[in-house]
Amino acid sequence: MVKDNLSCVLHKEHDLRLEQKPIPEPGPGEVLIQMGCVGICGSDVHYYEHGRCADFIVKEPMIIGHEASGTIAKVGPNVKNLKPGDRVAIEPGVPCRCCAACKEGRYNLCPEMVFCATPPHHGNLSQFYKHAADFCYKGTENCLTLGINVTKMGGKLMLVGMGPQMVSVPLVNACAKEIDILSCFRYVNDYPDALEMVASGKCPVRKLITHNFKLEEAVEAFKTASKKADDTIKIMIHCRQG
Repeated sequence: MVKDNLSCVLHKEHDLRLEQKPIPEPGPGEVLIQMGCVGICGSDVHYYEHGRCADFIVKEPMIIGHEASGTIAKVGPNVKNLKPGDRVAIEPGVPCRCCAACKEGRYNLCPEMVFCATPPHHGNLSQFYKHAADFCYKGTENCLTLGINVTKMGGKLMLVGMGPQMVSVPLVNACAKEIDILSCFRYVNDYPDALEMVASGKCPVRKLITHNFKLEEAVEAFKTASKKADDTIKIMIHCRQG
């Protein structure tokens, strides 16, 4: 096993650095993951370009990245569902499990949510990452306007992902058509279904990957993502060495 923990750290907008960090030790109910691949999400690009995503602002250096998978390297006390060598996908948010939102199954709205690469919490674009064992499994004006225009009378429009803080949309059109505009924040109760779809071949996700970079090339990967070229869909960064 490698003894370093090369990590991609965002200091401020357009200031992304590769730095060595200590390898964390898993505590009770936690696991240490040797990272395999981390995808670049739209929110990662927001942080890279603006130092913030909506009201979440980078005030201190933050390890970026949250769309991740890897291999269990070590388990902490009381971990029964995983063992070293297991391959895992990481659900990047850990809720409190005690509040009203959590008890209602809407844990994505937990006010105490610890979410990867959301200030003040570090992400997982590194060689090693410590995470809770239980959770190892661009919206734009043009899109919103098009969505309102094509939604049927009395229909529903779902907004997925985080766009700009303020947008201009044809709200009168939405009102005249009695469209219900709904939103979805982060992830909730979808990882088991997503894993089944990938494992069964129903969702051929490899076709969506357009670029691959090594961890040492992470800065170049983010520059590529920031260009928003038409041929760019999903950029993957490979963290494991050797």
